[in-house]
Amino acid sequence: TGLWNRRGFIDKVQGYMNINKGALIFVDLDGLKIINDTYGHIIGDRFLIEIVKIIKRFFRASDLIGRIGGDEFLIFIKDIYDKEIVREKADALIKKIHEYVTANNYPKEISISIGIHIDNRPEISFTELYNKVDIALYNAKHNGRDRYVYYHEGMTYPK
Repeated sequence: TGLWNRRGFIDKVQGYMNINKGALIFVDLDGLKIINDTYGHIIGDRFLIEIVKIIKRFFRASDLIGRIGGDEFLIFIKDIYDKEIVREKADALIKKIHEYVTANNYPKEISISIGIHIDNRPEISFTELYNKVDIALYNAKHNGRDRYVYYHEGMTYPK
């Protein structure tokens, strides 16, 4: 996919966080297994490559994008604290991926879930930031998928 792997992404973000802060976005494609099981892994790989192209279009070259699992991506938007801009990007990304899935006749079960957290506290660690977007992501999945959820204080994993 040409993206940072988990270790490389974490190293880059931690290095940047020593200087400044930003937004972390956790993107999970729901249903990739269906594509692999239905069409095979070659088609699944092509699907992922196209999804990565879509993701890259929504972010600046200076932002960091990593693939941290088979169908999981982290995006760190540098120097951004405006929740509205991040919301617009998340909305547009969900819409564009949904359009791609529909236009290419992929199973309708394919969806996208996104967890978001913006933090500009100098003391926040990458681990804390990651934990917050992970909780937000699972709340997005729990609340119906094809949506994003911002982390807020007190939010926990859904039961």
